[in-house]
Amino acid sequence: MHSRIHGRLLDNMDAKKRTTRVAIVCAAPIAIALMSTGTAYAASPPGVPEAERLSNGTYEANQFCDAGRPLVTSSSPVLSASPTTPQGATHPPFAPYPGLSGTFEVATAAGNRVVRASTPILNGRVFVFQVPAGKITSGDYRFRVRAQNSSTASAWTPWCSFTVSSPR
Repeated sequence: MHSRIHGRLLDNMDAKKRTTRVAIVCAAPIAIALMSTGTAYAASPPGVPEAERLSNGTYEANQFCDAGRPLVTSSSPVLSASPTTPQGATHPPFAPYPGLSGTFEVATAAGNRVVRASTPILNGRVFVFQVPAGKITSGDYRFRVRAQNSSTASAWTPWCSFTVSSPR
């Protein structure tokens, strides 16, 4: 009886080892593919950011530039844009974009630069910049953004024009 139980335990251990080996053999190519995809992405120039938007503050609703000329009542609006994968590169779906920063440039409607600053990507998923207080007042402005990694930068986004209106 004792040898039968011992034999079953050994059989169960062998089955667990086989299952573990199968899991490792199946997972290894997936892990290698994901690592190589990330490496290929990190080595390529970043894509031009998209979905440029701005809001009156961190917890305020975003107004997208593609929906028309945004109107804000804050003299310190929050500007945002989303990273993209450059053409020809691969990036796992829904994966973050680590190691990027966004350079934001804000100018008057006439083209005079007001501020230019770079910020690291937030959680690997969004470029965010809050215009420092005192840099803009009521009037018409525009902003653009580009992505940068350790070695190169993307092209600039198109200008996003917006209006700052004094709070009432």
